Amino acid sequence: MHVKKVSIAFAVAALATTALMGQASKSIWDDCAQDEDHALAVTACSRIIRLGKESTKNMSTAYSNRGSSHAQLNQDAKAWDDYQAALKLDPQNAYALSGRGFQYNRRKEYDKALADFDMSIRYNNKRSQPHVGRGNAYRNRKELDRAMASYDLALSIDAKSKGAHTGRGNIFFDRKDYLTAINEYTKAIAIDPKNAVAYGNRGLAQDNLEKRDLALVDYSRAIEIDPEYDPAFKARGDLYHDRKDYVLARADYDRAIALVPDNSFYYNARGNTLLALKEYDRALKDYDSVLAIEPNSPGTLRNRGLVYAALKDDDRAIAEYTKAIAMSPKFESAYSSRYHALERKGDWNGAISDINRLIEIDPKDADYYNARAWALFKSGRGAEGLPDVQKSLELKPNQAYVLDTRAHIYEVMGERDKAIADFKKAVELNPEMEGSKEGLKRLAAKTD
Repeated sequence: MHVKKVSIAFAVAALATTALMGQASKSIWDDCAQDEDHALAVTACSRIIRLGKESTKNMSTAYSNRGSSHAQLNQDAKAWDDYQAALKLDPQNAYALSGRGFQYNRRKEYDKALADFDMSIRYNNKRSQPHVGRGNAYRNRKELDRAMASYDLALSIDAKSKGAHTGRGNIFFDRKDYLTAINEYTKAIAIDPKNAVAYGNRGLAQDNLEKRDLALVDYSRAIEIDPEYDPAFKARGDLYHDRKDYVLARADYDRAIALVPDNSFYYNARGNTLLALKEYDRALKDYDSVLAIEPNSPGTLRNRGLVYAALKDDDRAIAEYTKAIAMSPKFESAYSSRYHALERKGDWNGAISDINRLIEIDPKDADYYNARAWALFKSGRGAEGLPDVQKSLELKPNQAYVLDTRAHIYEVMGERDKAIADFKKAVELNPEMEGSKEGLKRLAAKTD
């Protein structure tokens, strides 16, 4: 979040002429206060600080303005030091308090952020930015109503607060009201057409409404405005991945990782794309990078298992799934993946054990009952699976693969007519049910 700078007119309000500004000219102060060229602002503010000829309040302003520019350049450590220096000189510097509050937000120290924003408002209650910062802190604490109230206060002070409209959009997004979120992001963009964050967030809202083409336009515009805005690369990469444009997805993930090399989500996303591209060694390296950053990541362990499964190494796959389950005992995808690996190995008792656990976790998933019925059939206990087939059909009627399971059970039980009826119904529902077609051929051959 950008913190508005103090202009020279405000910084030296008590001074009558430029001559009283110390050694820094008005043009240098203007450069320090401007918001367009942040590198130039850092240079100008640094010159004022280096000269050291200003009043205590003006020196605090120079540090605060430089901190704002450092923040815009994503140089958070330097921004933090500047805000600290500004507040040491002037503890009532509302701009520095607000800037430090945004830094606390980035550090996820939301209580300290709120304290700084409260103090900033106390010393200058005519600025919208501290209210936006408060809203961001409340949102991060999942206090959405309080966040919305803060954004509304910001807009009551400044109806053109892009931060407040973006914040409101984020609240509506959190509430899954994507249309209203898009409306708010669009307002923020109208105020500032170079607002990369609003474009990126609007893209996410469009994506959630399955308006993929519009989302792609917004992600690309965000990147065009700010080529270092890593969340837009990640979001666009996800969209490309979902479209199976894996090469384009990998390129975007590459860029996101280059910008933020310690983000585990980016490595995991690229690993998934590399898995889809069958670049298994590179996928494993990315998953290893995730675990180096986030050692307790059951999803990544499960993904490593998928790589080993693709390499037809089910023993190593099962080991990864088992570690994932140990970390997250209700991790359905890990149980399901392990079930399939055990199925491939012919370990039907182990497979049945995993399906039993899945049914405990989600007793309303029809597929789990069918999977257990099939595992019982393959283990020579087909009749025991009939109640599971019935339960599966109750939860999800007219499923071809479930009828195919029951037909196989009837076939081994000698219930020929029932088996034929189920095989036929399965083929009617899904003409590509090759197993059911083969079943009908077998039974016809037996009759002949």
